[in-house]
Amino acid sequence: MSTGANGCAAMRTHTSLSPYDTSSAVVQYSASLSAAMLGVFSTPPSCPSRREPPILAMIASKEERADESVPLLPRYHPIYSDAGQNEMLGVVLMLVSAFFFCSMTLLLRYALAYQGVSVATMVLLRGSTQALLAFVSVAMFAKPKEVFSVPKRLLPRLVLRGVLGSSSLALYYYSLTRLSLGMTTSIFFINPIFTMILSSVFLRERVGVVEAIAAIASIFGVFLVVNPTLDLSELQDPRYMVGVGCALLAAALTAFTIVTIRSLGSQVHFMNNVVALGTGVTVLGVAMGGTNSITRDSAKGMMFGLLGCLSGFFGQCLFNKALQHVRAGRGSITRTIDVPLAYALGVVLLGEVPHVVSLVGAVFVVSGVAAIGLATRQDKS
Repeated sequence: MSTGANGCAAMRTHTSLSPYDTSSAVVQYSASLSAAMLGVFSTPPSCPSRREPPILAMIASKEERADESVPLLPRYHPIYSDAGQNEMLGVVLMLVSAFFFCSMTLLLRYALAYQGVSVATMVLLRGSTQALLAFVSVAMFAKPKEVFSVPKRLLPRLVLRGVLGSSSLALYYYSLTRLSLGMTTSIFFINPIFTMILSSVFLRERVGVVEAIAAIASIFGVFLVVNPTLDLSELQDPRYMVGVGCALLAAALTAFTIVTIRSLGSQVHFMNNVVALGTGVTVLGVAMGGTNSITRDSAKGMMFGLLGCLSGFFGQCLFNKALQHVRAGRGSITRTIDVPLAYALGVVLLGEVPHVVSLVGAVFVVSGVAAIGLATRQDKS
C-alpha cells in the first residue's frame, strides 16, 4: 500500500491483504477474544466497597436534623475526595477495558466496512446485547433491588448518560465505515481534551499550563492524522470529512458522558451506567431502523458484530467501574494504549498500513493525552 503523496487515499484504502487472509486473521483473533471473555465472565466479581461515599457523608442523620445547632449547609467538602482511593485498581481496570474496547473496534470495523453490516443494525445489536447482559449479570451476581435503587434526584443524570453515550456510539460506528481503524481511534482519542475542559468547569479539576500545551499538541496531532500529506485539497472529499466530523463529535459527546458518570460517582452502582447506555443505544437502534436492516445484513457480518458487542459490554463494565476510582482527567493516561494497539491490529489483521505522518500525528495525540494524565496525577489539590 502506498505511503507517498497519496497518503490520505492510502489511509482510506481498506486492505492490502486478500479477503481470505483478512477473514482468517480476524477469525483467529475472535476465537482468542472469546476465550478471554469467557475467562472474565467466569471470574466472580469482587465485593463492592462498603465505605460511605463522600456525598452521602454530607447528608445529616435523623438525630442531627432534630438538633437545631447543626448547620443546614455543611462546610465545604470536596465532592470527589475518594478519587485517590484504590487508584491502582482503577488503572488496572482501565487497561483491561482498553483491550476489550480495541477488540470491539476491530471486530466492528470488519463487520461494518468489510462485511457491509449497516450502522443501524450494529447500534441495535450493541444496545440490546448490553442491556440484556447487564440485567442477567445483576440477577446472577448481585441483588437487583440494591443495584437499581437509584435516588430520584440522580435519575435525570442517568437518562442524560444514556442519551449522550448512545449518540456518541452511533457516530463512532459511522466513522468506522469511512476511516481506517487506527485513524478513527486517533481522532476519537482527543476526547480527554474535551473531558479536561468539562472537568474544570463541572468537577472543579484544575487546568494548568502543561495541560493547555498538551491539548494544543493533541489537536495538532489530529490534524496530522487526518491530513498526513499536509495538502488541504485532500480534505475536500465529503464522505471522508463526514467520517472525521463524526469521530470528533463522538469524542466530544464521550467527554460529556465521562463527566456525567463522574458526577454520579459511587452514589449509584456502576451497573446502572451500563444499563443506561444499553437502553439508550437500543432505543436509538430501533429509531434508526435497525429492526428492518437486521433482516437484510449478512449472518457472517452480524456474527463478528455480535462478538464485538460482547467485547464492548465487558469493556463498558470495567470502564464504568474504573471511573469510580480514577478522576476524570487522571484516567486518560491509562487509555493511551488504545491508539498504538489499534494501529497494530489494523496493520496485522486488516492490512491497513498508515502513512508515516499519520503515525507522527498519533504520537502527538498520545503524548498530549499522557501529559494531561501525568499533570493531573501530580495535582493533589
